[in-house]
Amino acid sequence: MKQRTAKFFLVFFIGLIPSFVFGQNETKSFEEFRSRMLEDFQTHRKRIFDDYHTFLSGVWRDYEAFRAAPSPFVAPKPAEQPRLPQDKPLPKLSNPVQPDIPSVEPGIPEEELPAPGLPKKPVTPIVPPQPVTPSVDNVKVSYYGLTLQIPRVSLVVLRSLSGEDLAAAWKQLAASATLKQAVKNLKQKAEWLALPDWFVLELVNAYAKELAGGQQTDASVLLVHHLLSSMNYDVRLGRSDKGLLLLVNMKQMVYARNFVTINDVRYYICLREGSRRLSTCDLPVDADLGKSFDLLVRQAPKIPARKQAFSVGNGRLSVSDSVDANLVEMFRHYPQMPIPCYAASSLQTDLRASIVSQLRTQIQGLPKLEAVNALLHFVQSSFQYATDDQQFGYEKPFFLEELFYWPKCDCEDRSVLYVYLLRECLGLECHLINFPGHECAAVCLSEGVKGTYYEHEGCRFYISDPTYIGADTGMCMPDYQSVSPKVEKWY
Repeated sequence: MKQRTAKFFLVFFIGLIPSFVFGQNETKSFEEFRSRMLEDFQTHRKRIFDDYHTFLSGVWRDYEAFRAAPSPFVAPKPAEQPRLPQDKPLPKLSNPVQPDIPSVEPGIPEEELPAPGLPKKPVTPIVPPQPVTPSVDNVKVSYYGLTLQIPRVSLVVLRSLSGEDLAAAWKQLAASATLKQAVKNLKQKAEWLALPDWFVLELVNAYAKELAGGQQTDASVLLVHHLLSSMNYDVRLGRSDKGLLLLVNMKQMVYARNFVTINDVRYYICLREGSRRLSTCDLPVDADLGKSFDLLVRQAPKIPARKQAFSVGNGRLSVSDSVDANLVEMFRHYPQMPIPCYAASSLQTDLRASIVSQLRTQIQGLPKLEAVNALLHFVQSSFQYATDDQQFGYEKPFFLEELFYWPKCDCEDRSVLYVYLLRECLGLECHLINFPGHECAAVCLSEGVKGTYYEHEGCRFYISDPTYIGADTGMCMPDYQSVSPKVEKWY
């Protein structure tokens, strides 16, 4: 019996060996297959880049540039901040701040407030020594308060903008050993300064213009295109009556900038504007052309800080701290995106943490609806109002931090701040809401609230307008009570 059992297990074990070996081989084969796929992908990308001159000397196709997508605020905004008819006084807080007394029901227990996940104390960014390529001739580039040293590349001399001459210039740049050093150095600089994609483009362009004597020339545009392509960005070279253009694939919708559509991809015209007709060379439809420019800001660039103190409040709630003025100025002319993109971005995590901490302390212990309205009235009354056209002469949506720097703000800026406070201070689900010419917010509340609301995924969202002075949650401006809003989620 024992012998038969032993034979059985021996046969069973031997039978498992092929499966085990097959499993190992299968795993090994998969890894080899995956490795070959990745290698082929990189090789294909390199082949496209190395052969780019052949496309430049090939077929160029004409395109009609689309006019810049208009701002979503095509309807005129109110010249003055709207007020609730027969303006009523703001309600007093029924539970003043008592830091030494723990909050009690029916208020919001402190442990139920969401943790912001941000540092509690402001941290001044420290810019470390910059990476410098040794033993090469470096050119000095001024960049937002920094003087950067980048290997000098010789600009090519363009005899004409014909495909043949552009191809010859591309090959000349590709053969430059210094250009390869410059690409490596620019990548190091971008990582060292934690630059979002748009500021990588600005850095590369600043470098190319410095080589061109501070001018935007055809040779500098060609160099920018070559460098960004080397850094694996999806950019194309355009040609128009204005000269060479840079066509940039951006991940987000961009307003106020002309674009062309190529193979269902939008390429925005950069470095030079005004051209309605242009041409660009054909590229293989299935080619990996690189990554698009992501305009969301997930980390602030590490430039020298210049702190500007502020203190805002409405007599009930208040916050004070300092904002990085250099950082805000850096974003003065950032590409204009949909409003949810501003809500999804973050420039100064230390400042945000400070604001949330201060306001949480002041609304601690309030019933939920009263806390919502306290934050609402704070945003309504703590900032002066002006449209972007009045303040800047062009549409300029704010990142949250910018409200504490610029003297005035309008509806979309207040809404971006307000929905952030609702989520971080109270942990409430909320939406950005777009009416024609007006941005506000809506907050999900389960308790009975009188006023204007809509239903979404089983929850009632009540209009809560941070621009409508004196209005409580549920009060909608009369002009929009019969208008269906556009709900905008950003998370």
